[in-house]
Amino acid sequence: MFSIPTFGPSEKTKAALKLGARFSVEEQRKLATRRRKLYVAAAGAIVMLGFQYKYNEVIDVVGNPSGITSPSTLFYSRLVFGRTRSRITGSLMSRTLPVKMREPLFKLYAKATGADLTEIRYPLDAYHSFQEFFTRALKDGARPMEDVAPTTMVCPCDGEIVNLGVIDRGQTRVSQLDPTISGVKGGTYMLSGFLGVDPMRRLHPESKLMYAVIYLSPGDYHRFHSPTKFQLQQARHFPGDVLPVMKPFASAVDDLFTANERVVLSGTWAFGQCHYVPVAAYNVGGIKLAFENKLRTNQLRSVSVYTGGEIRTRLFDNAFQHGDPIGTFMLGSTIVMMFEAPQSMDWAVEVGDKVTMGHLLTQPLKKAAATKKD
Repeated sequence: MFSIPTFGPSEKTKAALKLGARFSVEEQRKLATRRRKLYVAAAGAIVMLGFQYKYNEVIDVVGNPSGITSPSTLFYSRLVFGRTRSRITGSLMSRTLPVKMREPLFKLYAKATGADLTEIRYPLDAYHSFQEFFTRALKDGARPMEDVAPTTMVCPCDGEIVNLGVIDRGQTRVSQLDPTISGVKGGTYMLSGFLGVDPMRRLHPESKLMYAVIYLSPGDYHRFHSPTKFQLQQARHFPGDVLPVMKPFASAVDDLFTANERVVLSGTWAFGQCHYVPVAAYNVGGIKLAFENKLRTNQLRSVSVYTGGEIRTRLFDNAFQHGDPIGTFMLGSTIVMMFEAPQSMDWAVEVGDKVTMGHLLTQPLKKAAATKKD
């Protein structure tokens, strides 16, 4: 007998139908969604790399006046810690608080940051906002000067000593933190790019250039003062970023101090040149000077100096004594001091010390000489 042939799907067709059955409509939609996300991520990465390339190119085109060695790290740090976010924080911190909420909020903040409420000048409910509380004045006599000799430096602010040292002749880069603080070698920055001048050119052959870095935490007294009898001659405002200056960040990121916004106050003291530098930091990023009300920091359209922005310079002839007000940080930041000194001068503090304004920074010369002889 003859069998009647059957006409059905081939083996290949059956396999294809079986494979298609595995993917429901919902699964196919999920697959399409994953593909779209992948395409968007790839496009975003390409755009980001393009921006990074242009950012690095700008630094090269302007001649890299600040000696930036880690442009890629700075680029991605700017994405996370942008100036706009700091301005928003500043706006929020300036909002007036209800009177009933002021005392409990400020006490909670003081408990979290270690701020000393016993030394503030006014009752807590007199401070209208967090910004006013951050920039609070202290009671008279809360910060006595330990020495007012013109040949002595005192600490210009409250904070922690995070670096001390002497800059060698021919040295072009300086460490941001002492290795004993950070546990690693730490980031560095270019000396002349930071100050806007090369201090070694004016250094007397028999002198040395000492430097100190003091970090102000959010709970510290935020005003800064003259460390000695200081004759201010010039102020240079460097528009820049407002990246964090906390120890983990400063130990990991090169060029942090030259990238951040700062005001370089240059002049003379008993032994020659003296440079006093308030450095802005993340959140608010504001610096105010007690003797100059035209200074505006962290402005919307300002261009960072290291990417081609202009250094704003003004001449002064202001004389300051130990403890005279110099300015205020709107939030915690850093003071960097560099000054010419005789070879016999020594530090009165050590790295890691918590200091208050008026505490001895350098030993009186007679004591320093005696210590050296011993």
